[in-house]
Amino acid sequence: MGIFDKLFKNSDEDDKLVMLTVIAETLSKSDGIKDEKETIWISKYISNQPNVNRERFEHIMKRANDEGNEIFNKVQNLNEEDKKEILKFMFQLALADGYFHGAEAVTIVGFATILGFDTSHMLNDIHSDFNIDKNEIIKALEDINQTYENNGLDRYSTKNLISDFKNINLN
Repeated sequence: MGIFDKLFKNSDEDDKLVMLTVIAETLSKSDGIKDEKETIWISKYISNQPNVNRERFEHIMKRANDEGNEIFNKVQNLNEEDKKEILKFMFQLALADGYFHGAEAVTIVGFATILGFDTSHMLNDIHSDFNIDKNEIIKALEDINQTYENNGLDRYSTKNLISDFKNINLN
């Protein structure tokens, strides 16, 4: 337990806020453009949480920068309410710049999978509920698939998902 954890007695809550910050960074970059509106939204969201003063905010940002994706090793410590809060947070952030991009939808579904949610219909539901460009979603899936193949992670192939999604007859 670090000095800030002892001072604030919020280790689990800080873990969640660090995780949200890392997720936000990933999600806000997923469409290739980190919009200033998203950056402001993230800062406001974290700083408006209970008992987050300037020092604690800076501590959370530093941890997010230092720990990065390693924070996801603590996902199993989250309760269902926290996991739902993370998904809600991601949807709000995706809408913060006024445009819900297909790559953001794919990123949200990826994180939802990590959090243990049933995502079998989630991408289709997001597409139809938010009227997301189908081609953006397909391109994002193809990009992820290429990254997996380039890194020897063929077992995570999204080819079936791409094929299924292309064949869905949505407006």
